[in-house]
Amino acid sequence: VQTCALPILASFTYIPAPTVNTQAAGTPGMVPASGNEGAAVTINGTGFSNGAGTSYVQSVKFGDLSVASYTVVSATQITTTVPIDAVSKPVTVTTVGGTATSSAAFTVTYPTPTVTGLSPTHGYPGQQVTITGTGFASASGKPWIAATEFTSTIVGQWRSASFNVLSATTVTVTIPDGAADG
Repeated sequence: VQTCALPILASFTYIPAPTVNTQAAGTPGMVPASGNEGAAVTINGTGFSNGAGTSYVQSVKFGDLSVASYTVVSATQITTTVPIDAVSKPVTVTTVGGTATSSAAFTVTYPTPTVTGLSPTHGYPGQQVTITGTGFASASGKPWIAATEFTSTIVGQWRSASFNVLSATTVTVTIPDGAADG
């Protein structure tokens, strides 16, 4: 921050554009550098406040998604959480002085799906089976599991099974022709 005394303006405060640190040793940009939605993240950089309690930050985004809330801890640090439905993209901080984007993407991770139940537990080709568990979708219902991941992780040899992610805890799958016990 530079202050310039001018007779007409009394004083003028120049607020430089912020920076977001790179992910180099000793100057982490985001800590941690990866996490799933809702995970706490610290963004390190410069120009986030005047150092005396006045925040310059107008928005924080993970890719195109604005975070619901953030805290400007100091001129060099912001804390926030990964927004729901975030994808692996750079983080952007906009202040009254400008915008800074991280040079590296924040990597969004997804929980490993777990299966806690099947209903029915036996069936025939064409029959629908409901699978219950965790880690199938985000809190907003956006599926976290892709067809290849789903079939290889959960259904094993049912490679051609069609499925529908209903929620974070429920998936339905149709038993394909040629399915075997497993």
